[in-house]
Amino acid sequence: MGEQQAVLVNTATTYYNPQVWINGNLKPFIVGPTNGNQYCEVRGHNLETSGSTVTCGEDGSAYGYFDWYNQSWGIKSTCSKNQCYQLYATIKCQ
Repeated sequence: MGEQQAVLVNTATTYYNPQVWINGNLKPFIVGPTNGNQYCEVRGHNLETSGSTVTCGEDGSAYGYFDWYNQSWGIKSTCSKNQCYQLYATIKCQ
């Protein structure tokens, strides 16, 4: 009987318009290593890898963020500062 060799396939997956469930609602979430890695880990990946893209969120809106200390997704409300709140347009996980 021949010896079999295991092969680890290390491929990346891109998710488009990623959102997370918070209090029964789907929300886009703010760009950040904690947010990106948590999103990827829940989907069975190790972490976010380079290649994600961003879009701007609007002032006066609410977006998701991962609270590392409480290990849960929460809501971050934005105020009117006329600035871009970076959200994931795509996220690439590996």
